[in-house]
Amino acid sequence: MSTLGLQETRGWPDAIAASPNARVVPMLGQLLEDPYTVVRYIAERSLRARGDVDMRGFNYDFVTPPNPRGGLAEAVANRARTQPTAANAQQLRELFALLLPMRDARPVLLLE
Repeated sequence: MSTLGLQETRGWPDAIAASPNARVVPMLGQLLEDPYTVVRYIAERSLRARGDVDMRGFNYDFVTPPNPRGGLAEAVANRARTQPTAANAQQLRELFALLLPMRDARPVLLLE
C-alpha cells in the first residue's frame, strides 16, 4: 500500500531524478547524524533508493544515537558517483551553518 501516493520503492523516482547528486548526497549524509531518529531513517532510506550512491556494505543503524565524532557525511559523500565541486561543498557547509542555529531542537515525544 502506498502512502500519500508515493511508491513503496524506497524513494519517489521523480524526486530522485530531479535531485542533483553532487548536492543531495552530502546533505543526506549529514542527516544521518541528526538527533531525531525519524530524520536518520528517512535519510538512510533516501540514500539507499538512489542509484548514484554505492551503499553496498554500508552498515548503519538509524536507531543508534549518532556518533558525536561524526564522519558519516564524509563517508557517504565518498560513496557518491559524482563528487561536488569545491565551491558546491563550501556552499553546502555554509548552508548547514546557516540553517542549524534556526532549528527547533526541542524533544518531540509521540504517545502511541
